[in-house]
Amino acid sequence: MLSAGAIALALSASAAMTSAQARSLCDGDFERTAGGWVATPRCQKHEAAMVAGEMHQRLTDGTASPSDVTPDEFCRGNSDIRVSTFCAAYKD
Repeated sequence: MLSAGAIALALSASAAMTSAQARSLCDGDFERTAGGWVATPRCQKHEAAMVAGEMHQRLTDGTASPSDVTPDEFCRGNSDIRVSTFCAAYKD
């Protein structure tokens, strides 16, 4: 017989796996959906935030520290192809 603690641990572990699996998955600009891979603004912003992090910047709506940049500031002059779709709205 399993103890009550072991049962509770097993249930919480299975709940954690279910919520982790329910989380959407981004690969660059694309999000995994039931129908396949679809470009989404959420994944585009996530990719831009990852690229900004590599540049020691933090993509934010407002600047609170010297490393914070707005999307407009981040995209201005940025030619990194990984953020071209995200930055298209901020370029001329």
